[in-house]
Amino acid sequence: MDAMNLRLGIDIGGTNICAGILNAEYSIIERHSISIKGAGSEKEVLDAIRRCAWEIFDNAEKAGVNPRDIVSVGIGCPGAVDEAGRVVKSAANLPFRDTFLGDVLKPELGAPVYLSNDANTAALGEAVLGAGRGSESFVMITLGTGVGGGIVIDGRIHSGFNGYAGEIGHIIIDMHGRMCRCGQRGCLEAYASANALIRDTKEAMEGDRASLMWELAGTPDNVDGKTAFDAKRRGDKTAIKVIEAYSRGLSCGITSIIRILQPEVISIGGGLGREGEYLIDPVRTMVYENLRPERTPKITRLCAAELGTDAGVIGAGMLERGTRL
Repeated sequence: MDAMNLRLGIDIGGTNICAGILNAEYSIIERHSISIKGAGSEKEVLDAIRRCAWEIFDNAEKAGVNPRDIVSVGIGCPGAVDEAGRVVKSAANLPFRDTFLGDVLKPELGAPVYLSNDANTAALGEAVLGAGRGSESFVMITLGTGVGGGIVIDGRIHSGFNGYAGEIGHIIIDMHGRMCRCGQRGCLEAYASANALIRDTKEAMEGDRASLMWELAGTPDNVDGKTAFDAKRRGDKTAIKVIEAYSRGLSCGITSIIRILQPEVISIGGGLGREGEYLIDPVRTMVYENLRPERTPKITRLCAAELGTDAGVIGAGMLERGTRL
């Protein structure tokens, strides 16, 4: 093992911290995760990051890994992130406000710490080793509680001059549309997130008491992002309409991304992304139909993300090469 080329990638979520030790090829050679559910203070989360790191080193001792072999630490964190200052300005589901992460593992580790938004780190991992490998321009869209995204150009995260580029979920697709949690109307997130799909599924069920979705969910409280997809698979007409409307909204956002950036590849990940081609194929058809009048010889490839939950850890470990620092 090349001890001088090990990196530590840390992916901070709302309820879990996942960490991985990466080798020179950015493959994960050891992984570990801990729960931070219920953590109510900044100190509790920072202590959990340190504990997760040291527990993964304990697990990796058999492979001869020494903490001093780590040449860089990368951290992906949700929220508004100042990459250059390594500060989390705010995070909706974490007790972070102007939280400095640059010394979270010092003096234990002498390695430099890099920080980026978690959607960016997931995009970087997918761009280099996943669905976007070999491409010069790549966009990842994550469909979960919200709609996240990241832009990678020439193997480097594009975060804009102020670090806030890539807020794909807040592209406005209907200026008079639904209220988004950000305070704007008509954001893509208000139509294409799992929360949006759950809301639409419940509304459709109330309008059709004979829908198979009642059998699958039992009650509206049990509806999740899979309910309408599963009912569609069984031919439920109301579910088909729900998924068609959902796909139409998502396709509008993707069409705008392509018209602005013309990336080689766009991948779909996150919880709803696990539907794979069952979700993507009709969306792809809609997107290409939207683009038909200006279709060029080269068309953006739309596909499923490949790395799953490892994407954020791998991308965090790559931050040394993938940020503008």
